[in-house]
Amino acid sequence: MASAVSADELLPGIRLGVVRGTTYGLFGRPEEFVPQARALGAGIVRVNIHWSQVEPEPGRFDLHVLDALLDQLADGDEAWVTVCAGSHWATRRATRWLPASPAIDIDRYHRFVRELAAHQPGRIRFWQCEIEPCLPLFWAGTAGDYVAQLRVFHEAVKQADPAALVVLGAAVPGAMLGDGPAGAHTWGRFFGEVLRDGAEHFDVFDIHPYGDPYTVPELVRACRAQLAAHGCEKPVVASEHSGPLPTDFPDNLPHLADVLAVHQQQFLGKAPMPDTLEEIEAAADAPVVELYQRMAELPPTLQMFMNGCAPELEEHRHRLACRDVVVRTMLALAEGIRRNLYYPIAPEWSSIATAVPRVR
Repeated sequence: MASAVSADELLPGIRLGVVRGTTYGLFGRPEEFVPQARALGAGIVRVNIHWSQVEPEPGRFDLHVLDALLDQLADGDEAWVTVCAGSHWATRRATRWLPASPAIDIDRYHRFVRELAAHQPGRIRFWQCEIEPCLPLFWAGTAGDYVAQLRVFHEAVKQADPAALVVLGAAVPGAMLGDGPAGAHTWGRFFGEVLRDGAEHFDVFDIHPYGDPYTVPELVRACRAQLAAHGCEKPVVASEHSGPLPTDFPDNLPHLADVLAVHQQQFLGKAPMPDTLEEIEAAADAPVVELYQRMAELPPTLQMFMNGCAPELEEHRHRLACRDVVVRTMLALAEGIRRNLYYPIAPEWSSIATAVPRVR
C-alpha cells in the first residue's frame, strides 16, 4: 500500500499557470510562449510532447521540442511535460499524436522516456504519463496496458531524474463524479483499476476540472476519497481547465450537431484522428465552413467563439472567460489545490483541432 505524501512536502507554495495547447511543435516550429505566460503571472507552464516528435525513427532522437521549452525557462519557473505515446512505428496504434497506445516494445518505451527525462535533469519538475487515459480519444488501450506503461514510465523518469515528480494521466469529472455521458462509468472503472494496481508508480494525481465550475470542490473531494480508498493519499493538482465552452449554451447545440457528431466518433475511438495539419483542416472543412458561411444567422453565444466575430461579442466572451477562470481557480485553491493551469480553448494556429469542446 502506497504511503501518504503531503502536498507541503512535494508541492511547496502555490503556482498558477498555463498549458500550451495539445500540439506544441507538432504541426510547426515550437514557438515562444513562456515569457508571455510569465508576464501574466504564471509560475508554471505545461506542454505535451509526443513520441513521434522525439524519436521519429528507431534509435534517432531529436530533442529540439524539449529544448525549445527549456530555452524559455527562467530561474524560478516550473515546467511540466505530458508525454504521449503516439508513434508511427513504436506503438500499437500507428499515429503521429492521438490516440496514444501501448508500446510494441516496452524496452524501447523505457529508453524513449529516459532520453527525455535525462536531458538536462532538474529542469522539468513534472513528467506526466499521457493526457486523459480513461478516454478513447487519448488512449487506445486497457487500464492494464496503462498500468504496465506507467510502471516503466515511473522507473525511467526516476532513474534519469530522481527529484522529478511523476504524474498520473488526468482524471475527468465524468470518471470521478459519475455524471458524464452514457458509458462514462467505464471511465471510473478505468481509474479504479489504475489506482488499485498502479499506486506505487506515480507521485501526483491530476484532474481536469471542466464543466460547471461550481462542481470543482465536489470533484476534488471525490478524487481524494478514491485515492484514500486505494491507500494512495497523494497530492491532487489541476493541470488543465477552461471555460466557458460553446456547448455550455443551449441555443448553440442545434447548430453544433454536425461538428459534434464528427468529434464524438473520434472521442469514442470509432474514427481515426487526422494525422497532419492538412488532414485536420480537410476533416473539419465541411461542418466548420458551413458554420462560418451562415455565421450572421447563428446565436451570439456561438458567434462569440468564432474568428472574426463582432468586437463586442469577443469582449463579452473574454469577460465570461475571466470570470470563469477566477471562480474555478479560487474554488480549487480553497480545496488545497497547489498547481492549477489554464488551457486556452484553441492555440493560435488553428480553431479547427481544439475549438470544438470535448465531452467531459
